[in-house]
Amino acid sequence: MRQIFLHPPAYVMPEPQMLIPFSRQKFDTKKGDLVDEETCERLRCVLEALVEWNERVGRPAAAYERGRRWQRP
Repeated sequence: MRQIFLHPPAYVMPEPQMLIPFSRQKFDTKKGDLVDEETCERLRCVLEALVEWNERVGRPAAAYERGRRWQRP
């Protein structure tokens, strides 16, 4: 999926990436909740990085959208 979003105006956060090996053991089978504490912490770090990255990259995206409004008929 990352390869699909490499074309403008899609912005893809390059790092960090997160893979969850042995995911069947890390999620509650009935509810689907993530129950592995180490994976929860890693996910928390990835989400914090995403928020930080979005704050930096989101400003140019907003400028792009403002420019597109002027191009529409």
